[in-house]
Amino acid sequence: MEIKTIKTKWSDGELKQNTYIVEFEDFAIMIDAGCSLKAVTELTQKPIKAMFITHGHFDHVLHIEGFDQNGFKIYGQKDLKHVISDKDLNVSYVKSFHIQNFQPIENDCVIDVDGVNVECYLTPGHSIDGVVYKIGDNLFSGDTVFSIAVGRTDLAGGNPQQLIESLDKIQTIDYKVLLPGHGRTSTKNEQIENIKKWQKFLKENKF
Repeated sequence: MEIKTIKTKWSDGELKQNTYIVEFEDFAIMIDAGCSLKAVTELTQKPIKAMFITHGHFDHVLHIEGFDQNGFKIYGQKDLKHVISDKDLNVSYVKSFHIQNFQPIENDCVIDVDGVNVECYLTPGHSIDGVVYKIGDNLFSGDTVFSIAVGRTDLAGGNPQQLIESLDKIQTIDYKVLLPGHGRTSTKNEQIENIKKWQKFLKENKF
């Protein structure tokens, strides 16, 4: 397994979204859709068997319609279609996204993609449709948790108590490397302290 990262600059600032390509011998799996299909095909020659969306904020689904139109199988929490179609919930405030090839995830589960297990854990709090995905020893955390921070809860659909509970869940997952939706990678050991710190902050400030 090899993990490749496409960092998509979606604003005039420095903040970039991480779209991940997880390559196996004969195919690949995508995490999020912040980049174009052209960018993906330039990076990998492997056919994409499935796409897993961590949440429906616009920077993570900016090119989702193009992948959908090309027949990609798209997995996400069951409310994803609603979130991406709502300009406030997807926090673009200007654009709605619509997809057809959607595979809803309703509970924590394991999805088999050609013999590769993708563990799916629902993690609302930053958004109503948050999901983290574990493949091998790697946890793809979207905007639920970053290397030295956690997702904000003051946007539409955010909920501090839900995020606290989702972070509790992440602490129980057995992984080695954390690959967030923005910024650098992290480790399970680093996250034990990072998550504790931010849970304390959330409990004290409810923000």
